[in-house]
Amino acid sequence: MNQDLKSRIPIAIIYVLAITTCTLLGSVSTTILLFIFFGLCLSEFVQALHESQSSMVTYIYGLSFLILLISISPIIQYLNIVLLTWICCIVFVINIGFLLSQKKSMLTWKPTILIVFLYLILPFIISIRMSLSIEFFTHILLGTFIIVWLNDAGAYFIGRAFGKTKLFPSISPSKTWEGLLGGGIVGILISIPLYFLFDSLGIKSWIILSIIIWITGAYGDLVESSWKRQCGLKDSGTLLKGHGGFLDRLDSFIYAIPFVSLYILYFN
Repeated sequence: MNQDLKSRIPIAIIYVLAITTCTLLGSVSTTILLFIFFGLCLSEFVQALHESQSSMVTYIYGLSFLILLISISPIIQYLNIVLLTWICCIVFVINIGFLLSQKKSMLTWKPTILIVFLYLILPFIISIRMSLSIEFFTHILLGTFIIVWLNDAGAYFIGRAFGKTKLFPSISPSKTWEGLLGGGIVGILISIPLYFLFDSLGIKSWIILSIIIWITGAYGDLVESSWKRQCGLKDSGTLLKGHGGFLDRLDSFIYAIPFVSLYILYFN
């Protein structure tokens, strides 16, 4: 095991345990966790777009925005979740087309507040709203995280071992088609034990969800890589030693969760 991998393991264990514990405890702890993640992602996003400001200023900005969102959180349960989910999915699909044609991400568009709303607030509100209204959705969230983690792990190890064909070299030179395919296969395989672990969905639904997460999560990773490249960043933050920032860890989840929610709303 190389030194870089060793340095990542303790942080990864804490991160996985925090998410697993909160989602298994129920919707309240899951909501708190999602609010914390949103605040941290928001702070990193603002820091990247306003490099002249100090980290302290941007984290205060993120905290203030988080407090504001929490203060209006009681109205979240009354929002039209179907409409919000469709808006988010459509915006993300448009951004995929934009990324493929222009090799740029919508995350550098102005005004900043609109991008924060479309890219960060909507996915987190969708996650929270679904968790509060659908009892088993916290298990879906945990399953989504597990599939994302194992997709990433499969893509990393299979890509290192067999990767030769570059996926999108202008945005992320290290990613390969072999790694992408390997990660997807790992994600599909892990969906089978998830069916036995969480019996709220059928095995067919878990397999379909794993494919949705694989495809949309991969695009989410590319979108964030494109944005970081345009901002001249290697990582979105430094809070997670060896892993970058919270946006680095949550990019696939942010992109996947609206499509996961759409599937649950219409096909479950």
